[in-house]
Amino acid sequence: MQILTLNILEKNGAFQFKEALEKMGWDTEKFEEELEIYAKSQTPKMAERIRKEYNRFMSGCGWPLELVAVGECDGIRIRVPKVKPKKKLEIEAKSDVVVVEPQVENIEKAEVAAEQKIENPPETVPETSPVSETEKISETPKEEPKAETAKTDTKTSATAYFTFSDANLFKKLYESMCVLVSEITWKVGKDGISMRQMDPSRVAMIDLTIEKENCTEFNVTTPGLVSFDAETIKKAVFAKPFKKDTSIGVKIDGVIGRITFILKDSGTRERSFATLEANMDDINVPAPKISFNARCKVISKQVAADIKELEKISDHMTIIATAETLKLQANGDCGNGENKYQRGDENLLDLEVKEESRAVFSFSYLKDFIRPTLCEVAMLEFATDMPLKVTLPTKFGDLKFYVAPRIQED
Repeated sequence: MQILTLNILEKNGAFQFKEALEKMGWDTEKFEEELEIYAKSQTPKMAERIRKEYNRFMSGCGWPLELVAVGECDGIRIRVPKVKPKKKLEIEAKSDVVVVEPQVENIEKAEVAAEQKIENPPETVPETSPVSETEKISETPKEEPKAETAKTDTKTSATAYFTFSDANLFKKLYESMCVLVSEITWKVGKDGISMRQMDPSRVAMIDLTIEKENCTEFNVTTPGLVSFDAETIKKAVFAKPFKKDTSIGVKIDGVIGRITFILKDSGTRERSFATLEANMDDINVPAPKISFNARCKVISKQVAADIKELEKISDHMTIIATAETLKLQANGDCGNGENKYQRGDENLLDLEVKEESRAVFSFSYLKDFIRPTLCEVAMLEFATDMPLKVTLPTKFGDLKFYVAPRIQED
């Protein structure tokens, strides 16, 4: 806690997050653990301010694809922030690769170009470097949220009511929403509900849209936002399985600032909670625009089992896609492991590879993203040293996760 007490304590009206993270080698996971300990030692008002200021600072650091690799651990270099908050990025073309240069002191252009083989348009939207259409797989076209949903007023608190006939299935979806964030913000529009948020370390993202057609009832009086404490509701409402015939309703009252969950079966139970002020940095996350060289459709139950086994060997997994195979590899100090799917295998439903691809990802994210209880299949899309996109086609709509890769030493 010495670093925190010396560097995080308020100085001239601001918290010194950048200085403290530099001293900790940008180990965001460790830093956040210590920061939470420190916050809990303060008054509730100060603790809330510390968390919001830290989230705002990390938002200013940008999407993880703008991060550069420093530090080593078991031959793996982890992308960590080296950009200043609130600074815009410039795009400079070099040969056939467009790289993003963080506006930061003492970072040479050559270092950024070597570490970031991507193209980012303004506002830090990640893209791959340009290649011809015959050499890449464009992202599968998906229907964008309808106009009403996309134009939800981000300054208005929503007032709405919607229900789902299967409370247990919604429980599993809600648990998926909680894997990256402790506070959830929904955009509620006339045509559905959506959320797109990143985890505090800016390494992973969740992207979900529930169309109104996937609800049993759907009524929106006032389109807008609703934010709430995800963990409190998870414990109070979704801690145990429901009866098979249980339905669930969600009532949002933006006037009084309450969200209520209504469970109905042989009886009716209501749980009501105060809403939170929406963090604008959380809701203004741009949609990733990435082109993929490999797309693999797999049985989610089998992949989840493989991840659980391989996690015992290492803390990270390499995913390799070739024209005929999909490989999951774990290499650690105690040993190595590999699970292979061959084209035509019952667990590999589809394999489309335009260019052999390889990338490394942390098990801590992967094990939470593949959820067999939500859907039977999962789509994995990636390219060499680029983010992984996991798409789960649920009964509520497509649930998408993105996670930035680790960069492996040559």
